[in-house]
Amino acid sequence: MVNKILKNKRGWLRIIEATISIILILGAILIYYQKNQTTQFDNVPEMLPSLLDEIAKNTSLRDKVVNDAPLVGQTIEQHLSETIKRPDLNYSVQICRINEICNSPALISSSKERIYSGERIISTTVGKKDFDAVTTPRRIRIYIWKA
Repeated sequence: MVNKILKNKRGWLRIIEATISIILILGAILIYYQKNQTTQFDNVPEMLPSLLDEIAKNTSLRDKVVNDAPLVGQTIEQHLSETIKRPDLNYSVQICRINEICNSPALISSSKERIYSGERIISTTVGKKDFDAVTTPRRIRIYIWKA
């Protein structure tokens, strides 16, 4: 009879130990998943100003933006894909004159995800011969959202 009671206690202890270890493992996995998911996307607002600065400091990209070169948006998007290197993000670039209103593209308006945007004015140096305060400066806007 005493052996039977000890065997029952050992069985219950093993069940409790297994339950506690499963709960601990699942808790660690959930904490890791939640922390990993928030840190992947929360740094996007911090990333936007540095991306815009990089485009403004790159002389070839800046000249293409200011001179309104053909396919400049695609060139900048290609530069962003090389810089960002995150397949979970989509992005779009829009370039307009300073006095124009930059409307968001339809693709972005239909997105149900959180959309981050940043903009910067890019211009040539004021001392250049072809500088015109109305037509030369351009506004570049970058939209980034989760895929």
